[in-house]
Amino acid sequence: MTMGTPSAATGDLHWAHTLLAKLSAVLFVLFCIIGLTAFSIGRYATDMYHQELTQRLNLDIAEHIAADQPLMQNGQPNLAALKDLAHYAMVINPTTEIYLLDPTGKVLGHALPEASVQVDTVQLAPIVAFISGSADLPLLGQDPRNPDKQKVFSAAPIVEQGQLQGYLYTILGGKFYDNLSVSVQDSYVLTISSTAIVVAVVFGFLAGIAIFHLLTRRLRRLTRYVEVFQRGDFSEPFNPPLSNARHSDEINALMLAFKAMATRINHQYTALKELDRNRRELITNISHDLRTPLVSVQGYLETVIIKHDSLNDSEKLTYLKKALRHGKRLRKLIAELFELSRLDSNSLQPKIEQFHLLELLQDLAQDFTYQASRRNIRLSVLPPSGEFCVYADIAMIQRVLENLIENALRYTPRGGWVKVLLEEDDQQVSVHITDSGCGITSHDIPKIFDRFYRGSRLGAKDTGTGLGLAIVKRILDLHHTPIQVKSAPDRGTAFTFSLPSQLAAH
Repeated sequence: MTMGTPSAATGDLHWAHTLLAKLSAVLFVLFCIIGLTAFSIGRYATDMYHQELTQRLNLDIAEHIAADQPLMQNGQPNLAALKDLAHYAMVINPTTEIYLLDPTGKVLGHALPEASVQVDTVQLAPIVAFISGSADLPLLGQDPRNPDKQKVFSAAPIVEQGQLQGYLYTILGGKFYDNLSVSVQDSYVLTISSTAIVVAVVFGFLAGIAIFHLLTRRLRRLTRYVEVFQRGDFSEPFNPPLSNARHSDEINALMLAFKAMATRINHQYTALKELDRNRRELITNISHDLRTPLVSVQGYLETVIIKHDSLNDSEKLTYLKKALRHGKRLRKLIAELFELSRLDSNSLQPKIEQFHLLELLQDLAQDFTYQASRRNIRLSVLPPSGEFCVYADIAMIQRVLENLIENALRYTPRGGWVKVLLEEDDQQVSVHITDSGCGITSHDIPKIFDRFYRGSRLGAKDTGTGLGLAIVKRILDLHHTPIQVKSAPDRGTAFTFSLPSQLAAH
């Protein structure tokens, strides 16, 4: 699997469920709403414009009609003159309808069919506002033929001998206008306007889809990379293409975040594989190291039992001593496995206290004196006097020193030497354990602290468990202090670590 070929990934996601489809649907609904709103506002604005224009053009028509002939005589309506004027006005403008009102708004006369007039009284407030000139145009008034509908009008007061006798009320868009308006709903202008709005909405929608397609292209590409990464074994690096834009956007930030997460997953996956490999190797080593002394003990004991009558006491003692030696080795291995397990589980934490490191080393040197003298190895602790106070867990540090000294004695040939040197400064006490043994190759040095790793000590007969240095490393890790190793074949080995001194602890 190669992360460089994301096009090989085919998602199971249906197009209708993609982000692009959802954005397109939202955009379509939005453009439809915008189109309908624009169409409605356009029609309303056009209608209001037409009404205002009509009212302004006919602003004084009622006044001119009222001045042409007397419409009130002795307080009575002159219906004949009203009909003549209405006929004359309708010839000039068929949409005009004329009504004669008394001062209370009651309809006194008109030139229309009686059945067509639906109300007897017209609201006077718009008429008074129109005559006063205080209202903004278009000003709408009640249509007697359609009381539920407001229309533009012209009005003039009828005055006789200084007394208000009524009003001439002229509707500028009457029934004829309504019928004509309905008949031209599908006219060329409305069709062109509607078509233009629909075309603009469709064009905007398609342009929006194209823009969304471009904007979500990197997101779709990231999705394909994620699918490829998911279907792989998490071992390949995740390298999505990043934008060359000077200012990165959210998609770039998402790519970088996922890249960081994928890198972390890769590292964790590699670490888990290494951990699994180490676990398998550990089980194999434990099985081998436990089986070898156990088989030896069983073999020696069976030999004594089977050949009991043919062996003399000296031979029996020899076999029993060998069985005992392998039994002790088995017990030591089990004890060290248990100790290392406790150290790894973090259930065992250092109990920090002050103690004299030199006194501890001198006691340990006495314990190893017999083992060193048997092999003619000089074991020395330098300097011979001083306090060298440190802060650490005394039992754990004793275990570290025991393992390192025992390890040095094991790999030092007869006639060699092992030295333990202490050096103190204002902050810490350094411990150097040096031997004249066979040394360690540069290939083995990075691995000597691994469990059951014995390496290839030149000319050395390894009788250890392979856990001593692993225990040393774990204890010093718990004390947050590193350990250094310097060695070369046939030139010996030096282990060095440091512990905080009394001055540093304060």
